[in-house]
Amino acid sequence: MDWKQELVDKFIPELESKVWAVFDPDAIVRNEQILGPLQAKGFDVVFFDDPLAFRYEYESRIRREWERGEKTPLVLIFDDRAGGFNGLPSDVLASAHLLEFGLEDLFSNLDPDVLRELGPDTWTTLSHQAAKHPGKKFRASETEELSMKVGYRLVPELIDSPVELIRRLIDLHRGGLELPERLCLRLERELCGQAPFAHWPVRDLAGNPGLFWQFLQERWTRFIRSKVDDGDPAEVKEMSIQSVPDLPFDDPALKIYIDTLFTDGLLDRVDVGGIQPGSGQWWMVGVSVPDTPPAPDPERVTKLLDEIPSEDGNHRDWIRFGINYSRLAGEVFRSGETELIDAFWSNLWPEVDRRFSRWLETGYTSLHSLPASPPAMVRHVPKQMGRWLKDGGKVALIVLDGLSLAGWFTVRQHLLAELSEKVRVEDSAAFAWLPTLTPVCRQALYSGLRPGCSRNPLSGPISTLRDGRNFGYRRLLSCLDGFTTSS
Repeated sequence: MDWKQELVDKFIPELESKVWAVFDPDAIVRNEQILGPLQAKGFDVVFFDDPLAFRYEYESRIRREWERGEKTPLVLIFDDRAGGFNGLPSDVLASAHLLEFGLEDLFSNLDPDVLRELGPDTWTTLSHQAAKHPGKKFRASETEELSMKVGYRLVPELIDSPVELIRRLIDLHRGGLELPERLCLRLERELCGQAPFAHWPVRDLAGNPGLFWQFLQERWTRFIRSKVDDGDPAEVKEMSIQSVPDLPFDDPALKIYIDTLFTDGLLDRVDVGGIQPGSGQWWMVGVSVPDTPPAPDPERVTKLLDEIPSEDGNHRDWIRFGINYSRLAGEVFRSGETELIDAFWSNLWPEVDRRFSRWLETGYTSLHSLPASPPAMVRHVPKQMGRWLKDGGKVALIVLDGLSLAGWFTVRQHLLAELSEKVRVEDSAAFAWLPTLTPVCRQALYSGLRPGCSRNPLSGPISTLRDGRNFGYRRLLSCLDGFTTSS
């Protein structure tokens, strides 16, 4: 039996306990493949991260439902390693059924420290592979090696050239896979001892998608300039990585990726003068010809139809698809081509709407209880920003109300043209609250709380910011102490 099903089977709604207190320090229960089935069994799931917010929800909603005779049991999840169960309210804990889940117990033959840096999907894959070696206890290095091989398709022994490394990293980042820091360091250790990679920042390129795509963009610009300027690559100003000047895009093993990288919007076409359309050169796919904006390939609509996540997909699948869908939507409507626009509305949009609506019925309700990094919902943004602050970085939150994701990709092109070449942009997304009213979403974004736990989810922007200062953005919005408004 799959480990996820075994875990779900431990929750029996017919028992007398109204509260199931779950100590979940490794976020095992807090994933969609567990939370969804628990809610389907009739459990109400709440993550305990703020005592006041929980008390408000418990008294205003949960207890009132029980007093009306409803028998929905509560699964209360928490991850406080220091306090353990003692960190929960005593009146709730007094009659609770206690459960505790740890990676050491679920996957006793794999190293738990390595697993903590991986996602639940990778746990499943690794457990199946480890089961082929009964009785074997995988050490940390062996668990790392197995993770890279079966979870990320990275086998350092087979990466023997820069072209092969770039191919593997394109597949990694294009697939939306996030290589944990621990595995990035291992990949760098194993490759940088080889002469071809002596000056390559393997760790950074493997672990930072934004840096990787910027790295490719800068080298592509040099490559195109070498073609246009009679072999002179002409230095790109302020290259992000100076130690690796050029890449062999002419290599057949790398050339096959180029067209897709531009049609999918992962790289931007280089704007150069003196080139006429139809020159017949293969690299023209990555060149922007003045006054002739490239129209999207009609086959991309068909291709995207095949990429729509299934109704049992997870939120990460829908975020990745939503980015690709919105990027294509922007290009389609900017092109002004009637046939392409008609194909988008008649073929792609209805199927996306149908499947996404079906997924929302079962997949959306558990998102607020997922771990906050990376953010699954807008209420997770404050915690993510707090992590960046701890790393010593500067953080700014810019909210553009009414801007669609497709609209962002239009703005993005013009914005990047005005910014320094040192600026990197990584495109991601998080789910809004339903209904998607500005005050509701803004309250969750600024406060870090579920809308029902805020003082007034329909309050104005200044009041909302002050709520945010009191909760998720105490450090970010301290400047509001001197903020005044006029009527």
